[in-house]
Amino acid sequence: MDSTGSIVATAGRLADELVRHLRDGHSVHISMSGMRGVASSYFNVILKRIAEDLGIKALDRLHFQWDSAAQQVVYQRSLKSLMASNPS
Repeated sequence: MDSTGSIVATAGRLADELVRHLRDGHSVHISMSGMRGVASSYFNVILKRIAEDLGIKALDRLHFQWDSAAQQVVYQRSLKSLMASNPS
C-alpha cells in the first residue's frame, strides 16, 4: 500500500494485481491488517475492476482477513451495491 497515494490510485494498483491472479484461476486472500480506515471508494474500485474484467463470479474467489468489523461492513456495503447494479 502507498500511504501517500490517493485511495483510488492505491485501490487501482491492488485491483490490477488481483485481476492478474484471479484471471489465472487462483483464489486470492487479502489481509486488511494495519489498514486504519478504508473508505467504500477503495472497495468500489477493486470490486468494479474485477467484475468488469472477469465477471461477478470471480468475486467468489476473493477472500479478506478483516482487521475490524468496520472494514467488513464497508466492504459488504460496496459488494451489495455492485451486486444490485449487476444482477446476473
